[in-house]
Amino acid sequence: KQYSVDAFTYLFGSILTVQEEDIYLSLGLAVASIGTFFGFWKRWAYSTFDPELARSDGVKVLRDDYFLSLMIALTVVIAVKVVGIVLIASYLVIPAATARMITRRFFTMTLASIVIGVTSSLAGLLVSIEFDLPTGAVIILIQSIFFIFAAIAGRFIK
Repeated sequence: KQYSVDAFTYLFGSILTVQEEDIYLSLGLAVASIGTFFGFWKRWAYSTFDPELARSDGVKVLRDDYFLSLMIALTVVIAVKVVGIVLIASYLVIPAATARMITRRFFTMTLASIVIGVTSSLAGLLVSIEFDLPTGAVIILIQSIFFIFAAIAGRFIK
């Protein structure tokens, strides 16, 4: 409770700044994301790849875009404490890029991206706590290792 936050913490994240409320918010966002993911998957995939055709079929594309933007904004706000401001873009992009290299279908890529993101986050948190390292940097490092392994495996498979 007496821990003072410095600029390094905001830039690269720190497990020490995460409070109990942040964990509950993260869990709530995860449950909401999973629920909406399976409930609206076909509609979102349709409106993402061809918004004009989806709009002509009666899909409310603008509302879905706003909702997805809200979910991304909430993810960024919650993740900044752990990952940091500098690394948040990597936190959102690397799991998706890794999943794209190991899968062919969009649905499978999305599920793989989720698994990679959760696995690397948990592993990064554990390594960060064990070795007293910046949490965000360790999470991104582990995601980068996954990415490198996927790239090397892709070369050998092709």
